[in-house]
Amino acid sequence: MASLFLTYIKECMYQKNYAKRTVESYLYWIKSYTLCHNKKHPDKLNNDIE
Repeated sequence: MASLFLTYIKECMYQKNYAKRTVESYLYWIKSYTLCHNKKHPDKLNNDIE
């Protein structure tokens, strides 16, 4: 994986004995969320509803 963050998440989930498909699903949704918000850090996102 290219992202250190996603690698960290993956390793933590495997240490907690999450199933492979669960880990894959979480990583997929984290990637999708990040790309949807143009790779902005969550602290930089505002709560305005347009």
